Amino acid sequence: MSKYLIRYTPSMAEWCICGKLSLLRDNHVINCDFTMESPFEMTRSDIFFLLGGYDLEMVEIRRLLESCNLQEGRDFADLRLGWGAKLSAYAAVLEDPQFSNRVFAGIELGEDITPPDGYLRIDHHNELSHLPAAIVQVAELLGVVDTTAAARGCE
Repeated sequence: MSKYLIRYTPSMAEWCICGKLSLLRDNHVINCDFTMESPFEMTRSDIFFLLGGYDLEMVEIRRLLESCNLQEGRDFADLRLGWGAKLSAYAAVLEDPQFSNRVFAGIELGEDITPPDGYLRIDHHNELSHLPAAIVQVAELLGVVDTTAAARGCE
């Protein structure tokens, strides 16, 4: 199981996942919103994925999650939203006490509400267009090394 070290990045004044290339580029931390008092380790079971608007990439992301033995309702939520999906669609999930110890990772969700503490924004559109495709970012979080082989399952 992959682990990710959370470490303080003084230049950004926030805690961020480091060690995954898509989340740290050109010495600038991106795609992180952690504000914590001490470092910790995060495993794949700590992450709860929220799937965004359906297109071919989102279908493949769901397939990747399932190939890594992640289950809908336990490890991810999929409301099968349309294009332009918003984080507010998952308000009930974000407020559900059973997920209070999880880190939410929103995949291509517009942030029309304030994301919870520790929220991971997975996207590659607009101001994040310099990032790899969302499926590559998800694969990296899951520890799938060969993203071209993602359909074969989790490593």
